Amino acid sequence: MSLLDDIIKAITESDEKTSSILRKCLVLSYKLKNDSLKSWVSKELNGYEYEDPEMPDYRKCAAPAKGFFIGGFGRSINDQPIPSAVLKEEHRHWAERARLPQPIVAYEDVAGGENRIIPWPANLVLQYQSSFFDGDLALNRAWQEIPGSVMLGIVDTVRTRLLTFVLELKEQTVDEDVEVEALAPSTVQTLVQMTVIGGTNVFGNVEQFAATTVQAGDIASLRGTLAALGVDHQELEALEADIAADKAEGPKSVGKRTLEWIGRNANAAGKGAVKIGADVATAVMTEAIKRYMGL
Repeated sequence: MSLLDDIIKAITESDEKTSSILRKCLVLSYKLKNDSLKSWVSKELNGYEYEDPEMPDYRKCAAPAKGFFIGGFGRSINDQPIPSAVLKEEHRHWAERARLPQPIVAYEDVAGGENRIIPWPANLVLQYQSSFFDGDLALNRAWQEIPGSVMLGIVDTVRTRLLTFVLELKEQTVDEDVEVEALAPSTVQTLVQMTVIGGTNVFGNVEQFAATTVQAGDIASLRGTLAALGVDHQELEALEADIAADKAEGPKSVGKRTLEWIGRNANAAGKGAVKIGADVATAVMTEAIKRYMGL
């Protein structure tokens, strides 16, 4: 059984832990020699730095705060919601949102109805202990409560992205009739960006996307990127001819034949790993071609 088939079976046909599947994908990332995949898998296994700018959105969630207040004569209030407006701006995230940076193993056995808490630092509790009630009620401790469903969602998202990526890899190897290690690096990078790192928001910045997958003057990187978007090989051959013909006429930008090619193939992106509309596909293809042409 190939490594791709092993990963697909582990995700779809067994109760294998997500952390175990990620370790198989770490092996795959080394076979593919793809640093983006390697980094993502390693962070999912080992955890993220709390302020890591690359922490994915599925590891961030709304997280209102609650507190336990005590006063004289045995008075107390538990599970009291804490309004973020009372806090200084730099502290409001403690009552609004949370990041979940722990290794995936910390979440994979959490039950849906099992909530976890993130306690406030003692110094923060001390700073606001008299800020909420007039009189003798003081904040004794505070926390953010994270529903178990959020952590289950993290695990499910990781498994789904891995499955989508591996299935797309397998489809590419069938189309190319090659071993996975022989796929064009640009094809692999495009699929990593589309299915693993970016998810459905991968094309928010088409310039940045093209810069990570297409190299100026490297036709293999352009072909690999467009193939991963769903463009067939005959059309890739036609594009190369159209670009050459336009260039021979001396245009300083994307030429008429190439623009017509883009218009003809924009809908092909709907066959790729991420389903996108013709408008988005047109922007992505245009930027990729411009990047290849050095424009």
